[in-house]
Amino acid sequence: MGRSTKKTKNKLAQSGLDAYEAGDLPLAERYLTRALKLDRGNVIVRLCLADVLERLDDAGEAVHEYCEVLALRPGHEEAVRRLSSLLRRFRVDDVASLNINGLKGAIDTSTPAVQLVVNTALRRLEVTDELAGPLARVRSGEAEDVAAEMLKKGARAVLRNELLLRSLRFAKVSSVAFERLLTAMRKAILLTVPWERMGEDKSLFQFILALIGQCDINEYVWVTSSAERDALSQMRIDKDKLIAGDVREAWTLGLQLLYAPFERSAAAGLSQADVRGIRPKALAGYFETIVERDARAQQISAGIKRLSTPVDVIGQRVARHYEASPYPRWTGLQTAQPGALRRKLGEFFSDPTLAFMDAPFDVLIAGCGTGQHACQAAAGYGDKASLLAIDISLASLTYAQRMAQVLGIDSVAFAQADIMDLKGHDKRYDIIESVGVLHHMADPFAGAEALVEKLKPNGLLFLGLYSQVSRRNIAALHGEVGYPGPDCTDDEARTYRQALMMRGPDEVGHELMRSYDFYALNEFRDLVLNPNEHHLRLDDIDAFLTRAGLTFRGFTIDPPAWQAFAEMFPDDPWPGRLTNWAVLEEARPRTFDAMYRFWCQRA
Repeated sequence: MGRSTKKTKNKLAQSGLDAYEAGDLPLAERYLTRALKLDRGNVIVRLCLADVLERLDDAGEAVHEYCEVLALRPGHEEAVRRLSSLLRRFRVDDVASLNINGLKGAIDTSTPAVQLVVNTALRRLEVTDELAGPLARVRSGEAEDVAAEMLKKGARAVLRNELLLRSLRFAKVSSVAFERLLTAMRKAILLTVPWERMGEDKSLFQFILALIGQCDINEYVWVTSSAERDALSQMRIDKDKLIAGDVREAWTLGLQLLYAPFERSAAAGLSQADVRGIRPKALAGYFETIVERDARAQQISAGIKRLSTPVDVIGQRVARHYEASPYPRWTGLQTAQPGALRRKLGEFFSDPTLAFMDAPFDVLIAGCGTGQHACQAAAGYGDKASLLAIDISLASLTYAQRMAQVLGIDSVAFAQADIMDLKGHDKRYDIIESVGVLHHMADPFAGAEALVEKLKPNGLLFLGLYSQVSRRNIAALHGEVGYPGPDCTDDEARTYRQALMMRGPDEVGHELMRSYDFYALNEFRDLVLNPNEHHLRLDDIDAFLTRAGLTFRGFTIDPPAWQAFAEMFPDDPWPGRLTNWAVLEEARPRTFDAMYRFWCQRA
């Protein structure tokens, strides 16, 4: 590069950065774009340009630039964080232009909101030359033929696709076409691929490992045929041969793990020392990770404090449901900056109301499940907050505590407790959050009243309750002939889910495929097969708030919904009357996306 060109490049970059610092975004975009034409590998310029584009509401181009940064610097923390945040708010239409290496660079176990990145990665893969045609054939009903072709010796392009392999390892597949293809490939591997290929075909072996990881993540939600069940029922494993390094025994175990978790396989009960002898070594390493994880979970479970256990029949039934099906099983977290929730609360409450947050304060997460909400809250509230997160499910709490340890979050204490039995727990809280919990209780409003009793005089309450209007589809499914019910077996749940996938766009249940919860077994059970749930109306909530002496302070809702409310009721100021929100919801049934989430406080 000539000296003059280098000087021009540096001048353009500096002019762009100066405009960026000055807040002149259009000027910054022009200079930074020109600078990148001369120096495509400048990470700082690309990051600044991506931020400029995002702030100018050009989300698609911003995502493109973040992917370019991650192609240059895989795992770049700031780029991953911003990309994840963007993908949470925007759907990218022009996925074909996204850098595949950049998407690879954004996917790993620590990626915040890894599911969102993987969703975009799979959409990008759907338009690649090697997958666009096969997936079109899958949609036409040729999944088994396509799978057979992809598993032939020499047909390794898909088996070696690193973006696909990473996606399978780190987040659930939420694409119907990919699910059908992968389900057919799993079936073909079980029924037609000889075990000798384990040692001679590295690409196939790596693909099977990734597929095992995917089946573990989605909790074995994919449907199985009678031929597969018959083949699996005939499999036997000699544990002595397995731990001595017999490759054929390892192949058989790998096939089992495509259909059931480690603890239900022939390897259940093996120690870390045992699994180290398994060959190939990569399989042994995978098993060792699982054994270590399960051992750690047992230690955590034994150490979780018990404040109370479910006190009524409904509570006990719901507890059994979540013991068997902890929800959700999350691996990544989009955490807010410390103190971000204080700024967010400023949209709902006055500065004097929030003054308690200047000193140490207490937060109760009532019904924390597997801890995702609690960990996000801990990060967002910052160092002054001390959190107690309770749930009736010990399995869920165990998962929550393990993930908090993985993330290094130590400001949350987890305890087993029933919301209706906190009488022996005398502490009062500045903030109580309970999202997606009360509607599973025998009486949601009795549960809410129990929480109000634990609020300090000026305490704040955040609730999430199912909407009767936007969950009419779920209520309709519950009333259908053929609905399997919450006590159905896993195979019955899979079969029912498969039937929903076959419904046409105008049939009830087809729309559930837009939900991420549809693509994992525990989450599907929570979505459609929960043992107890109440769907509530806004007038019921309004009456409860009045009865409980609470003031409604506003929904956490996307700006377009508030804009629609303001247009319909221009004389009703923030936060709007619940009776008017009810009118809007009837006109726009998806306003609340299944759940009302709102803040209130003691009147």
